[in-house]
Amino acid sequence: MELSVVEQRYRAVLAVLAGATVTEIAAQLGVSRQTVSGWRSRYEASGLGGFGGPVA
Repeated sequence: MELSVVEQRYRAVLAVLAGATVTEIAAQLGVSRQTVSGWRSRYEASGLGGFGGPVA
């Protein structure tokens, strides 16, 4: 099953909030630490709407 972009970002943020390091998550997803940190900041500011996709 393929996850949507919003779902991938949400799961990444949840992992960081649960205690994983930004570095670990970034490496798993093949993105920069700054990207994961940005997702977290946008999530904290705007919830799922901060990821730029449709909110279910």
